[in-house]
Amino acid sequence: MWLLLWIGCSGDVEVPEDSKAPERDADGDGFGAKADCDDSDAAVNPGVTTDGCDSVDNDCDGEIDEDPSWMYYVDADGDGFGAADSAESACAAPAGMVSNKGDCDDQNPDALPDGRELCDGADNNCDGEVDEDAEDVATWPLDADGDGAGDPVQTVTGCSIPANAADNTWDCDDASPTVPVWVDVRAASGGTGTMDRPYPSISEALVRRAACVGVKPGAYRENLSFTSGEGTLFSTEGSAVTTLEGDGTSAVVTVTRGADLTLQGFGISGGVGTYWLETDYYGTATEHYYSNYNYQRGGGGLCRGQRLHRARPGDSVQRHGHGHKHRDQLASQLLLLLLLR
Repeated sequence: MWLLLWIGCSGDVEVPEDSKAPERDADGDGFGAKADCDDSDAAVNPGVTTDGCDSVDNDCDGEIDEDPSWMYYVDADGDGFGAADSAESACAAPAGMVSNKGDCDDQNPDALPDGRELCDGADNNCDGEVDEDAEDVATWPLDADGDGAGDPVQTVTGCSIPANAADNTWDCDDASPTVPVWVDVRAASGGTGTMDRPYPSISEALVRRAACVGVKPGAYRENLSFTSGEGTLFSTEGSAVTTLEGDGTSAVVTVTRGADLTLQGFGISGGVGTYWLETDYYGTATEHYYSNYNYQRGGGGLCRGQRLHRARPGDSVQRHGHGHKHRDQLASQLLLLLLLR
């Protein structure tokens, strides 16, 4: 009896496969508790391919967040946008990196995708164009006739001076390249009145009936006479460096009956002119005298209402209001209107 029992217990016994107890899978993700590192979370199991940024070992490989899906970009200029070719994945922004890409120049803080386009030679808004529709674009006088003198009214815009513009408002007729006529006391004789071949004297330009004369800086020792029509005589640099100097025996500038002349930007000295006493409605007497140009009462000189009150020899004066001279304006450009009434 005992022998039979011992023999029966000493042999190997095969247990059928389908008779094993199933492994527990509490979260139903297809992985049992032995392989599943968190059997309470179906999103955590060895079959997960990406371990993202959630501070969990999602793929049960013993590492946490080794496959971050968030991208950051180096922002070298600190403008909030990084260079697209400097991408790095991370779960939090590394120092000096941002989540915005698209910076077309990461060395220039004024160049970024939503930047303000400026006149600085850079693509400020990263649209592939430079200085287009810039906010600080400059306005330039139009030079339609290409003579180097700009129109005082019409303008064009550009970050730099356009080909059809000038940096001045000297032109009296921007449809004619021969206007203004130019004068430069330093020029040689035989000039033609152009900007590159000016006349050497103002008188020569007036004799040739020039109605618009531009005068370069210098001391012009001549007495001028404007006898007919309308004209403009202006200096390019102002009264401090452009002077009309008479010989002390007659008026430096004379405008005769029937002529209108605008004289702008000159210092006048060395002339002899007219004196008169004027009494107003209330009987108040006012002295007027002009030492630098002729005045013909009723026409041929300064019109009434545009007189220079008590202008003295050697003064650089400016028409102001009704023509009264103010000492604090002696350094200003001369704007002297000689009109026939």
